Amino acid sequence: MELAGLGVRLVEARQTKRMTQEELAVKLGVTAQAVSKWERGAGLPDVALLASAAEVLGVSVDYLLGITLENISENGRSNDMAEIMKLMLAEPLSLQFGIGLFPAVSKANQDGFLQIQELRKRYAQEKGWLIPVIRIRDETRLGEYEFQILVYEEVAESGSLSKEADFEELILALDRVISSHYARLLNRQVVKRLVDYVRMRYPAAVEGVVPEKVSYQKLQTELRKRVQEGKSIRNLLEILEVLEGE
Repeated sequence: MELAGLGVRLVEARQTKRMTQEELAVKLGVTAQAVSKWERGAGLPDVALLASAAEVLGVSVDYLLGITLENISENGRSNDMAEIMKLMLAEPLSLQFGIGLFPAVSKANQDGFLQIQELRKRYAQEKGWLIPVIRIRDETRLGEYEFQILVYEEVAESGSLSKEADFEELILALDRVISSHYARLLNRQVVKRLVDYVRMRYPAAVEGVVPEKVSYQKLQTELRKRVQEGKSIRNLLEILEVLEGE
């Protein structure tokens, strides 16, 4: 595995597709700066993004990683488990749009998706909600100016915007979906990230408690209950203390 050459292979694959860094970034739901960093070897995408990049660029994950496979499957092609797993797993939250909305999304991407970051900060400050990664992609099966927001691949909201629409209208739709579906979006991975942050800031509140006395499942159930009741979950330290005493 030649991680040092990943950036070079990423550039080659992107240029072969005649795709700019901005276009690739939009399809992956990241910033153009992130793509530039990967290509310069200054950082690495996570596994899910690597699989997405391989799919968009029409190459295998093994190619991007510089892996030479000795084991070949029965059909003569490499058995790429990362791609198979990606097909099996539904994203918690995704936004897909018709090609006519590409300019609006592309412009937002060039600005670093600041509106999404502001949305995340607002939810964190007001309710203690951690929003999962939002996958943003174009979808040729949609009408030119149509969009869909999906929660675990189920359409939560859809609509059609005008030619002059900007990314703010899509942000408003995302806001509505997150507000009404957050209990479902509060999956085990999000709960673990919340606990890991508390562990870093207040280790005594977590060590020996999660998952030894309070399982992730129990904490997830309690947090979902509070969200459904319209309560804040910013008081995670107190919630852990209550659950530990039960």
